[in-house]
Parts: sequence; C-alpha cells; structure tokens
Amino acid sequence: MLDITRESINKAIENIEKYPELLKGRESKDYDLVLENGKTYPPILVVSEAHKALGGGPLVVNDFNNSTKKPFKILKDLGYTVKKKQSPLIKHETFNYIQFLDACNSSNLVITEQLALRFIAAVITKPFVILTGLSGSGKTKLVLAFSAWITNGYSKTSSRLFSVGEEVKSNKVTYLVTAADAISVTFTQPETGTKATFSYELIQEWVEAIRNNNYSKDTSPRTIRDAVEKTTKYSSQINSFETHLKAAAFFLISKEEPIGEEDIKSVCLLPVGADWTNREPLLGYPNGLEPGKYIVPENGALELIINAVKNPDRPFFLILDEMNLSHVERYFADFLSAMESNEPIFLHSGNEDHNGIPPSIKLPDNLFIIGTVNIDETTYMFSPKVLDRANVIEFRVELSEMQGFLTGHKILDFDSLVGKGLSMAQDFLATSRNKNLTPPLDKNVTDDLLVFFNELKKVGAEFGYRTASEILRFVAITNQLNNHWTKDQIFDAAIMQKLLPKLHGSRRKLEGVLKSLAELCLVDKSLSADFLNPKKVVDFTDADKIRFPVSLEKIRRMNISLLNSNFTSYAEA
Repeated sequence: MLDITRESINKAIENIEKYPELLKGRESKDYDLVLENGKTYPPILVVSEAHKALGGGPLVVNDFNNSTKKPFKILKDLGYTVKKKQSPLIKHETFNYIQFLDACNSSNLVITEQLALRFIAAVITKPFVILTGLSGSGKTKLVLAFSAWITNGYSKTSSRLFSVGEEVKSNKVTYLVTAADAISVTFTQPETGTKATFSYELIQEWVEAIRNNNYSKDTSPRTIRDAVEKTTKYSSQINSFETHLKAAAFFLISKEEPIGEEDIKSVCLLPVGADWTNREPLLGYPNGLEPGKYIVPENGALELIINAVKNPDRPFFLILDEMNLSHVERYFADFLSAMESNEPIFLHSGNEDHNGIPPSIKLPDNLFIIGTVNIDETTYMFSPKVLDRANVIEFRVELSEMQGFLTGHKILDFDSLVGKGLSMAQDFLATSRNKNLTPPLDKNVTDDLLVFFNELKKVGAEFGYRTASEILRFVAITNQLNNHWTKDQIFDAAIMQKLLPKLHGSRRKLEGVLKSLAELCLVDKSLSADFLNPKKVVDFTDADKIRFPVSLEKIRRMNISLLNSNFTSYAEA
C-alpha cells in the first residue's frame, strides 16, 4: 500500500464532493471522518480515494485485515478526526441528581439523597474528592455508579495484551498462556509441556510486519519472519519460533478495537499499590535505554488523562481505590501542584511526542479525580496539604440502613446504570466549569465562616482563602442542585467536608476546641456538655436545639475518641 498523505486525503474529499456517486455502497455505518466545517465522510472511502489519487488501487476494509484500526490511525496521524456516529435519539438535558438516585434505586443500589447530593455537589465544586469512613460502606460503589451513569461505563484496570489462561491458536497447535507480566508472556504447549517466553516488544515487531505488508492468517510464518528480520533488533534464533510469534501477533491484532469516540473508556478504576513511592505508576517515565520512547503505565491512568484532553465535551473519572495505601504526597505531588497552579505536568524532555506521549500535559477541567480511603494499621494519614485541596466525605452505616439492607437485600445491577445520564453530561460539565457561581450575599454564611475560622485558628487548623472560596462555591452549587435545602443544611455539609477533616491531635490540644465547635453547632451553647457526654443518649434530629447536626455528631465521636485514647482525628477505622 502506498503512503497516504494529507494532500491525497484532501484530493479524495474533493473527488467525493465532485462525484457523489462514489458514496453509493460505501457509506459508513458506525463512523465518520469529521472536518472542521462539520462535513462528514466515510473514513474507509476517503482512504481508498486517497490511495487512488496516489496511483494505487481502491481499498476496502478487507485490505486492512478486516480491521478499521489502521485506516483510522492513518487519518488521525494526519490530523483528521474520526468519530462514532451519534444517535439522533440522544438529547441534552439539564443535570438532575434525582434522576441518578432513581437509577440507583432501579439497580438495587441504595444511596441516601443527602449523601448523593453532597457527593455530586462536591465533585462539581472541585474535581478532587476523597471518600473516607467505614470499610465496605459503599464508597467505591457510589463513585462507580455515578461515573457509569453519566458516561459510557467503567473499565477495571487490566493488561490489554495477554492474560494467564488464554488460548492462542496457530494453524496446527494451541498454546496456553501460563505467565504474563508488563514485559513478557510465556506460552506452554499442553501436549508436550514445552515453554517459550517472548517480550511484548518482539511480538509487536511481528504485528507491525503483518500490518505493513497486509499479511493475512494464510501467510506462512516464514514469509512474515523474513519481513521481520529486515528490521528486527532480536536474534534470528529467537525469531525462529515463528509459529509461536505469528500466532501471538494475530491474537493481539484480533483483540484490538477501532479508534472511535465511543470506544474510549471514560472511567479508570485504579487500585493504589502499597509500593507507590513516586509518580511513575500514574504517569509512567521516559525510557532511559531508548531515546524517544516512553514507558506508559498499563493501568490506563495516563491514557485516560490524554483522552480527557482530546475529548473536552465528555467527563472522565480517575478513581484511586485505597488511596492511602502509600504516601499520597509522594506519588500524587504533581497532581496536587497542577490542580492549584493550572500549570502542565512535565513528562519528558523531548520536543515532540514520544510514542504518543506529549512532553507535558495539563490536567483538563473534564477530569474528575476521586480517592477512596480506609483507615487501619496498613495505611497512611493525609497531610493538611492534601486535605486542604479536596472535599472529604465520610461514609457511615446507620442502624436503620443496615436493617433495610438485611431485610431487603437484592443483587446489584450495575449494567442498568451505564449511560443513563449521558444526556446530562454536557450540562454537568458546564456547571463544573462555571467559576462565577457564588451564593447570594448572606451575612449569616460569612459570619459563621468567620466564627469557625477563629476557633480553628486556636489550634493552627484555620483555613485560607482557597477553602473559604470553595465553601462559598459549594453553597452556591448545592443550592442550585436542590433549592429546598436550607442554608444551615448546606453549611453543615461544608463544615463536615472542608473544616473538620484537618483536625487531629492530642487531648491537651483539641479538648477545648471540640467543645467550642460543638457550641457553634447548637442553638443553645449551654447544651454542649450534654451532647459531648458519651454516657448520654442524644437526639441529633432535634432542629430546635441543633443548627448543624451532621457536624455535631462527628464532633461528638471525635471527642469520645479523645477521651478514650487521648488522641483524635477526623479519619476513623
């Protein structure tokens, strides 16, 4: 096949415009080549006409091993956009979190309205949220549910190459994958027990030879080997395992999907490892042995960020599960800095992309990072630097909720959630991007903020301008999502998510401050001793006595921990 150029593509488009009969029988069912002026054309037909313009023959998808990946890649590499056709039935609607709640109920996932509203408002306020609290209380479930509902679904991290147990078939022999890691794969022939291990880089050489020469499965292994050996960096001895390598190459080709907009996963669920000491598990690193190459993490995190940059009209979610299994400040420092400075994260020193990875990347405003946290002897505490940059939402399970779960337990149906909120995604993004959202001037809100500031300052836990600004923004967004919530209800959530998380220390340091904070949560300050007394049963639903019940209940728990162990913190096991 001749090398397609941008000039030949432009010539092809001119011919299609001039001779519309070329479209007959060549319409694309699923994808369009989309120009800046909005005009669309069948991608394979355009590549075919471009090939003819260069003096070659017409092309059909069979000429690309029945895969659209190569012709789509040709177009994208030349700067053109290939998109999946949009259904005419999709319409854009105003974001409504109640519809998310309804979808959760239909999928048998029970989430309280208060928790759903606080979570969604926090995500819109700032795209970095930490979920903490009781292990197994639904933190990850909530994030997965919302991200699946408002996107095209979630994808657990996995290798896109080989998995142990897979069968790889050649014309005569079936090999079993018995080992696979980030670098190589081992095939075993079940009948003989013979094992052979190959690097992915070697197999990729065979894949490229097959693509570049349009070889099919009927092409002999020796023919493909001869083509590989013209450019290979590996010995002829290792390439002599031609039957294995041909089977492995076609196996990988068969797993590849077209490059289309809807094929891009919008959610990456990433378990944080206990050995993460730097940013490499998230961002990868330049290949020190091969200049111009970049080692991309297989977990999909960097790929998700790049896709978010390329698709600004869609929300993307990076979910860091068990975020505090390693020191967050070590592996997440570049993200924390970029969130505030809006400066790009440096990736490598090249002037051009290294195998598709740019020299630097900005965190796009359609990327939402959510971490889940459990507290035990294997985890690390967050520093004030981290907590100050996030909304922290605590998960608890009440007796009534457990009773409801035990008496009405049903199997979760996550598939029923996927894409149900897609029509609201654009309005969701528009709200999150609107930085001018501020609450109506309310002296009570500003006065309350100043009073809490003064009390927290006594123990060095006062907040700065960023926290004050984010609280005001949270109040405005929550009021927009649900104007039935009172100012006290919204401010209660803000106290819980932005002010209390930074509190930790000894009894000598915090006992007086917790008492003062409890007084601020009450209508009658003289009742604080009763509400903090662990021996007394208290009613947190008494609106005549309590202004901020959620925060007061948390302060009481922190105070009980302080009395029992002479130390307390916001995070609990």
